[in-house]
Formats: sequence, C-alpha cells, structure tokens
Amino acid sequence: MRYTITGNFQYDLGLYGLKKLLDFFEEDYRSGEFYIETDKKPEEILELVILKQIADRGSGFFLLKILNELKIDSKKLKEETISIDIDLHSLVKEQKSLDSVINRIGDEIFSKLTQKFPEHADSINSEVIKEIIWNKSVELLNSILHNFQADKKARGKLAFDKAIQKLYKDMNEEYSCSFCGKKPARRISRDTFFFAPAQLNAFWFNEASIFICSHCLASNLAVTQALSFMDRKTAVAVYVPNLHDMEVLNEGLQVQDLVQLTLKVIARYILKYEAAIRDLQVIEFYLDSQEPKMEFYILTEETIKNLIRIHDELGKLQEKYHNILIGEIKDRKGHRRVNLLEETLKCIFQNQNLFYFVHRFAKLSFMAESFRQNRMRKPPLKGFYPLGLLKILNLHFKLSGGLRMVNFEAFKEYGQNLSRKIYSQLKERGGFDPNTYNNKKISLANAFLNASKGDLRQFMETLTRVIITYNAPINNELLSMINENTYREISTLIALSIMAELPAKNSSKNKENQAESVL
Repeated sequence: MRYTITGNFQYDLGLYGLKKLLDFFEEDYRSGEFYIETDKKPEEILELVILKQIADRGSGFFLLKILNELKIDSKKLKEETISIDIDLHSLVKEQKSLDSVINRIGDEIFSKLTQKFPEHADSINSEVIKEIIWNKSVELLNSILHNFQADKKARGKLAFDKAIQKLYKDMNEEYSCSFCGKKPARRISRDTFFFAPAQLNAFWFNEASIFICSHCLASNLAVTQALSFMDRKTAVAVYVPNLHDMEVLNEGLQVQDLVQLTLKVIARYILKYEAAIRDLQVIEFYLDSQEPKMEFYILTEETIKNLIRIHDELGKLQEKYHNILIGEIKDRKGHRRVNLLEETLKCIFQNQNLFYFVHRFAKLSFMAESFRQNRMRKPPLKGFYPLGLLKILNLHFKLSGGLRMVNFEAFKEYGQNLSRKIYSQLKERGGFDPNTYNNKKISLANAFLNASKGDLRQFMETLTRVIITYNAPINNELLSMINENTYREISTLIALSIMAELPAKNSSKNKENQAESVL
C-alpha cells in the first residue's frame, strides 16, 4: 500500500507517525519525500500502534490499573515496593506481538502481586490480570487524539478483535477514499480520523463528502508518534507537506514550551536549509477532554527570516531573563500565567507589530511594579517586570529597523538618567526615601507612557517639562530622531527605561544602590 502526502496536515502527520512507527520496529518500507509504501495490513499497523503505546506508557501504568480493578489500595504502595523489571521498548521491538508482550507483562505483575499481597490471593488471578491488560491496551486508542472506541463490553483479547473489526466496519464499495482513492471507504468521524470535529466532514445534499479506507484509517492511528508532548495536555508538531522535512524538524523535539520549540526549529532550519526558505506550520494541540482545540502558527518566508535575525537574542532572553518575562493576572480561578516571551513569538508568527504588544503590557507592568513597591500582600498582578518589556522592545527595533540600535541605547540611557536625577534631587532635599523615589519614578514613567498615546505636540510638552524639572537636557542628534513616526516608540522606550531594573530584595539599601548604579 502506498500512502501519499496530500497537503492535509491531519492525514500527513499520520503518515509521518507511521514512518516513525515502522522505523522504531525496524520494519521494511519504501519512502520518498512525498510517499511511504509498506506491505503491512491495517490490522498489523493497528497492533504496532498499540505495542508502541504500551511501551511508552510503561509497566507502572498497567500495574496501577490492575490494582484499581482488583480493589487493592494502591496508596499502600511506595514506588520502591514493587518494581516491574521489564524493558518494554526492547520487549515490543523483539516480540512485535500483543499476545507475547501482554503475557510477559501479566506474568511479571502476577508474580509480584502474589508475593506482595498474599491476603488478596483469592482475587489475584493470572488470566484476569492479562484480560485487564488487554482491555487497557486497546483503550489507549480511545484518547482525546483518537477517540477510537471498539467495544467497551468486550473483555480480554476479544477487545482487540473488535478493534480490528472496526477498521473494516461500514466500508462501502460505492465510496472512494478521499486520501488514497481506493475502495471501499466510509465517512470520516471523530473516532476514525485524528482530531476531526464534525464540521470538518462537510455534507452536500445530505451526503458525506470526506471518506477514509481501512488502510488510511490505520495509518492515521499512528499520529501520536508524530507529536511532541510539552506536558500532559499539550502537544505540538511542525508541519511541512514533505516527510523528509517533517523528520528533520520534529525528530527528538523535546520541548517544554513554545519558546524552546521555536528556538530548536529555527536552529535546525538554519542548518538544513541555509538560504532556502520554506513556509511551515507550527500546530499546538490542547488535549482537554472538555474542550480540545488546535492553534495554528503559520511561519511564512518573511516570518522565518525575522526569527533567524533575532534567534540569538531569543536564546539569551530564554536563558538569562526567563523569570522576568513571566506575569500573573488574578482571575476567578486564581492567577492566570502569562509568558511574555511566548506571547511575543505568537505576535511574530502573526506578523503583528511588537511595539503595540509592549505598549499593551506597559501599563500592567507599572501597576505590578507599584504593587511590589508597596508590598501588597495579595496583588492582582504579579511579575510583568519593566526590564522584560524593555528587552522585548529591543527585539521590535531590531525587526522594524526604525531606530538604529545606537539611538535605542541612547534613549534608554536618557530614561535611566532620569531615574538617577530623581534620586539626586531627593538626596539634595534631605535624604533618600525609597517610597518617594519609587512613586516619583512610576509617576514620571506614566507621564511618558500617556504621552505616547497622544500626539507629537503632547509628547514634546512632556519632554520639555521633564528637561526643565530635572535639568536633564537631551542632545540635538536625539532630538532630530523625534518625529511623527517615532515619538510613540521613543516615549514608551523612555518610560520603560525609567522603571527598568533587575528584581531585588525590597530594602532601602538595595533601592539606594540601584538608584546610584548605572542600569
């Protein structure tokens, strides 16, 4: 059977998963950039899919399921009390048989349980244990991704037989598969196609328009092998309609968030394609049983070029400034976490201007800073450090080419100089008070932030007042950079620079040291 890339990401990810599955079991197949060909029957692919799922879950998964079924209190167990010494990945690769693997797991668990719980000897039965493992193994197909349900009433190996029957159920010779063109086929549904809500199966004249055959249905069950799981409920995949490219971009992609994913993908992209730029998609799957959903991030040629330009800066931010790029907003469920660097990447993916993103969070940042300085016990905002937003604004200037970086640094220095001017005036008037210092900084930063929302005249009036009040002249070269196109960015840059400092312990001495230092 030859499976061919179609341009449908749900189907094509299944083919990439099938390729990885056959590679894992070292099975023979033929493939190119746009196809994979194997002699495996649908039921044989189904068996390999389940075997790989068993190996990925591990023996401990089945042990807990068996304890629950046998009504043995698993809380009495400690991790070190029962050890199932089976290398399942090696076992399934060697045996390639559900019968053999389940018998081996069942015998091992039976032996351990009879030794550990002699008081439950009457309820611990080898055949019952194997029957449970059969059922739980087949149930691995019934997930948020697959929802492939055969017959919940079937017990033991019969459950697997029912799953095989479902591969061929309702196939109609009148219909051709929408993916490979072969007959017979059946209409796709949530339980026969990866992540397929009902609306994806369009109807014309009350007839289904998308169909799938037994071979393509089985290959689509391998899709879990194509995904990288960031956590228990979130999976990602990088999609390109090319098997070879998908392998290059996805293989061994162990990441914890969208930032790590982007950094790794762009690094591989640079090594692989050099000057050749190809569009790709990053797809994020939220595997919530109540509300599963997908997020698409389309990386066009221009987006990829931008990411390559700032790749090193993104890496530094992730490594050195991760903690100050996190914020929390209080809502009904507690505190909603916001990863500013991750949100920055989403803006870049969607070709949005980073300045507006920074501007939107700047007000929240100043509010959060005020709560920190006043030591509010349960603030509605946490994090959102101005320095983090200043770092993101730096990315904006690198991408937009508006201000030259030397001018960015000069305006940033001007804002930080204003912070020092506030400190100097307080010292001259009789001593340094950290609360007064912080309040004046926040007030001045808000003045510049508000000016960025007005017109050029309002900004120049604010700048003039500040120059006079704090005896902080600005040189002519910088003044010449201020115009209708730049004043909003410059005003926001000065505002953030006034506030920007690394998080430190709240003490008068620390505040005084920060005010005296060159930030």
